[in-house]
This record gives sequence, C-alpha cells and structure tokens, in this order.
Amino acid sequence: MKRLTAMAGLALVLSLGGCAASHTVEIRNDTNRRLSAELIRMGAPDEQKVVTQRRFEPGQRSAVQGFDLAEGEIVFVRLTVPGDPNSPQRVSVGPGKTKLRVSQIGDVPGAPIQVGPMEP
Repeated sequence: MKRLTAMAGLALVLSLGGCAASHTVEIRNDTNRRLSAELIRMGAPDEQKVVTQRRFEPGQRSAVQGFDLAEGEIVFVRLTVPGDPNSPQRVSVGPGKTKLRVSQIGDVPGAPIQVGPMEP
C-alpha cells in the first residue's frame, strides 16, 4: 500500500511539473503546389532539430505533431514550396494546437505564398 501511495504521489508531482508539452500544427494547403512542413525545435544557440515533417499536396489538410518537447522550448514550423520567392517561411508555434492556412498571392502560376491563420 505504501508503494502504491508513493507511486501515485510521484505521478502527481510529475504531472504538475509541466516538464513536457505537445505541439500540433494543422495546415491547409490552399495553393496549387506541393509544400513541405517541418516542425523544428531550437536547442543550443543556432542548433535546430527537425521533430517531424510532412508533405502536403494541393488542397490537402493535415497536421504535423511533436510530443514531449521541453516546456519553454522555442518551436516553429518551416513551410517550403520549391521555387517560391517567399519560401521558406517560419512561423513560431506554442504548445497545443495551431491552425495555419497557406495560400497564394494571386492566381498566377508560381505566385508567392502567404501564411495566415486558418478560418473555421
């Protein structure tokens, strides 16, 4: 019984400690080109680590996720469209869920991309 109580107490302390966070970035690709998204965390100065990555086809809506990242770590998503003059674009993200929409500026093939919040 003492062992069970001690384990329950340890679990409570760990859950209250806030030592890990998850980041989910939902992305809707409203361009006519494929894009890639990388969830990246910043470590030591100038050290970047790709946590996860995914390709998005035109019109696709999906997510990139990172779990158990240290609380307070700097995390961003890097969005790349080959041949785009505005690419890559970086957007800082916090713990929890972030929703982004990637669109084109104009309807001309090869038009630059822009990133903004996803409207419901």
